[in-house]
Amino acid sequence: LIESKPMPRLDATGAAYWVPRPAFTDPHPPMTSAAATNVAVILIAGLIIGPMLGIDRDLSVIAAASVAICGASAAAAFAIVLTRDESSKYNVACTIGAVSLLSSVAMLVYPPLVHLLGLDAAAGGILLGGTIHEVAHAVAAGYSIDSATGEVATMAKLLRVAMLAPASIL
Repeated sequence: LIESKPMPRLDATGAAYWVPRPAFTDPHPPMTSAAATNVAVILIAGLIIGPMLGIDRDLSVIAAASVAICGASAAAAFAIVLTRDESSKYNVACTIGAVSLLSSVAMLVYPPLVHLLGLDAAAGGILLGGTIHEVAHAVAAGYSIDSATGEVATMAKLLRVAMLAPASIL
């Protein structure tokens, strides 16, 4: 049946990978609500904690969005909405660079951590897809363990990416 065959997908960098079709047709409400709650909490924390540390409120929200949703893409999307002057663009560029660097490090460090913690494919994939900022890094980290972990990590990350538009409207 065509419903059971994997679907080709391209990530933001153009790298192709296969995602099982049931992952799109069988939503997982607890995972969805946990991801939405996590994104909201991180954005609110950025709104509150950043200014307490002396960081401009808008830059703090941009950084929080990049961590909560999908790294550089979220930072750029939120920057379009929030930045008003030229001097802010330098800070946004630094935020994008820092988030991309941290995501690269996480891609290398987290898979051994998944093994060390003894997580199964579902828990490991959710950890990787939910905590690594960039889509390509989360997918690579998941598939570096095995295909089942890679599939879960991909879906967990794409679920967070799907929250970009609603979060930027708020």
